[in-house]
Amino acid sequence: IIWEEEQIRLRLPMEHFLVGALAATIPVDYEEEMLKAQAILLRSTLCCRFEEEKQNGETDVCLTVSAGEWSFWTDRKMQSAWGDQYETNLKKRPDAVLQTQGMYLTHDLRPVEGFFHAMSAGKTRSRKILSSGEKLGYLKETVCADNLSDLQYEEEIQFPADRVGELSEGTFDEGGYLISVKRDGELISGEQLRDWLGLASSNISWKKEGKNYCFKVRGKGHGFGLDQYYGNRLAQKGKDYREILETFFEDITFQRVE
Repeated sequence: IIWEEEQIRLRLPMEHFLVGALAATIPVDYEEEMLKAQAILLRSTLCCRFEEEKQNGETDVCLTVSAGEWSFWTDRKMQSAWGDQYETNLKKRPDAVLQTQGMYLTHDLRPVEGFFHAMSAGKTRSRKILSSGEKLGYLKETVCADNLSDLQYEEEIQFPADRVGELSEGTFDEGGYLISVKRDGELISGEQLRDWLGLASSNISWKKEGKNYCFKVRGKGHGFGLDQYYGNRLAQKGKDYREILETFFEDITFQRVE
């Protein structure tokens, strides 16, 4: 793997790269089995990329932070973020990677794109449709009832109307995630509105009050694939990484990189 960020360029074996990716994508205090599940999903996504690059005759995957595709922490970043807990926290990451070494998920003999998010709005979303029109049949709709009692589950935010623009009534999926809405007459996706306003999730509702829009936001992330918060609750209840992943993905097979 070649990792590029501004003036930094690192060439790392995939398993070493996963240690930094794991540190950047999941809370430091999550259970070991949840860390293993996350490591497998990250590796699965890398395997997808390797398949694409092989078709182009490449042998390395080049990841750049400017593309917004990957999160990765260097050792210096880990030390800065964890301070006195650096040694303790660092040990958990290589252990999760080593104990699942080479393991990834497949569906119909192809590597699975490892979708994950911080916390669903009470239920994960299934059957994601890509821009190409391809349906991802391995995503399950999973009820995550424990999320509803967490203090971080829901928040209300106000924005000046002149920043938001004029919003039409939106189109939502069954779980309450915004699919599309017209903003000042232009049709945009729910994820575009989320990014524009810096919202935690596209599971939103809103009302206009005078010169402001009041948004109610539920969950964190896009809602597809592994719900990290609920997955960690499952780990706390004794579920292992296989059981956790099979809660959110169906028709999958565990494989190892040759």
